[in-house]
Amino acid sequence: MVIKRSGRSGDEAYGVQFLFKYRGKVYTDIFTVSMYRMTRKQWRDKGYEDSPSIVLYAGNGRLFAYYTPEEPPAEFFDNKSKDGFNKKYAKQLNLLRRMINDDVPKIAKTFKPANYKPRKIVKAR
Repeated sequence: MVIKRSGRSGDEAYGVQFLFKYRGKVYTDIFTVSMYRMTRKQWRDKGYEDSPSIVLYAGNGRLFAYYTPEEPPAEFFDNKSKDGFNKKYAKQLNLLRRMINDDVPKIAKTFKPANYKPRKIVKAR
């Protein structure tokens, strides 16, 4: 896995891409985590609620979300094959699918922004 940082793009203040690398070659991103300077309400008002991005955390005027690629890289496809995929890339495709479908959701559940302090829960008497 290779990590690539990106700067400002549209509403995104900062982004980090986690790239799929197999035997020395980088193929595509596995997932991207983006930080936005906005509240959850602003996120909804701008229409992001209907986007493929999944909110990880919203608080203190910051919102973190992640998304995964919607399709494998073009080189993984072969229109002439029965299933539509190039058999040459079967291992890479299976690894990529497993990472995106199984590993990324598990990783996302562990996300906590830096300096995150959970609120103290006080029981009412």
